[in-house]
Amino acid sequence: MIGVIGAMKVEVNNICKALTSYEIKQIAGRDFYVGNLYNLPIVVVESGIGKVNAAVTTAIMCENFDVVVIINTGVAGGVSGVKPLDLVIGKDLVYHDMDVSALGYKKGEVPHEGITFSTDEKIRNLCVDIAKENNINYKVGNIASGDLFATKKECINGLDMQITAVEMEGAAIAHTCKMFNIPFISLRVISDILESNEQAISFNKVESEAANKAVMFVCEILKKISIDK
Repeated sequence: MIGVIGAMKVEVNNICKALTSYEIKQIAGRDFYVGNLYNLPIVVVESGIGKVNAAVTTAIMCENFDVVVIINTGVAGGVSGVKPLDLVIGKDLVYHDMDVSALGYKKGEVPHEGITFSTDEKIRNLCVDIAKENNINYKVGNIASGDLFATKKECINGLDMQITAVEMEGAAIAHTCKMFNIPFISLRVISDILESNEQAISFNKVESEAANKAVMFVCEILKKISIDK
């Protein structure tokens, strides 16, 4: 079974609607849509916003469904030259609000667990191939997660890597997938650019379009997996 997680309804609603013969399983206040898409067994859930919601929902999915890969889809703020509606295929994910540097750790480092949580290389390469085939503007980049809607680049200052996108859930999902030994990929479409003059306006204007673009890309991945199955 393939798991799909988005923080907000707009990020997963169209996938839920496309499922065939689905049922809803409610666990811990979350509705898990279990069905089929492109002849693949799929489970889709809206996690809620933020790291705790993301981690708990991912753990529930891993424990209650036979998932062999988890896809995180949604929108993100952009840095490092990306533009609104560009696709970011996540490579390494890090917490920008984890800071135990006073005790000798690097910013973003989770004591005894490392700094970054990597996406699955095989799936990442598949995503790159699909983006190229569909002429999608994309960038493979590192994603930083934290419990704030980031408007200033200062939130990622001190991280020992270049960051392409900033959001609120991805690293927590990646962290949980690592604990459960489940392959993971993060796919984010840029909705706004940090420190731009009209960042909030851009987010509100582009959010739905960006989320739908991310969903369409997830569907292309599922189609490819189904064909190769």
